[in-house]
Amino acid sequence: MAKIWVIAPCNYHLREEFKHIWNYDRQNGVIAIGWGIEDAHKMSREDLEAKFLEQSHWNPQDRHQVIKFYHDIQPGDRIIARGGRKKIVGIGTVTHRAFFDRKRGLKRSGDWGNLENFLCVNWEGGKTDFPNQVFGMQTVTELKESSKHWLAIKAALGNVWNLP
Repeated sequence: MAKIWVIAPCNYHLREEFKHIWNYDRQNGVIAIGWGIEDAHKMSREDLEAKFLEQSHWNPQDRHQVIKFYHDIQPGDRIIARGGRKKIVGIGTVTHRAFFDRKRGLKRSGDWGNLENFLCVNWEGGKTDFPNQVFGMQTVTELKESSKHWLAIKAALGNVWNLP
């Protein structure tokens, strides 16, 4: 069964950067995150975890988000691209497993960061504003039916994805 993932394309408070990056993502059928480890797509979950542990600057939350991005998100899974904590800027379906691409990352985010870990996504639309916060601060998180704001998010997406 397809999972639903919430991913922040970049920091929403940097409005010009966010607008540029989100336009790139929609036009190119991708979404990306930072924390670049160039060969992450070639590593097992265990090897990737070991690589992170070698580098002391990684906190556990960041490391687990990258591992989820590379090992848990699969083609057919659904993506909610969030803008801040109260906005859906797009929804789509993953079409290709995660990969690292430095050149594409530079085109996407320029001097704003090393957002070089990509997923290919078929974007299907779906802008929604919520009156209250519905998303957490994590860059990558799985949305489950047990999530606090599942019903509000489900209501916003139900017509697009025919959620049960």
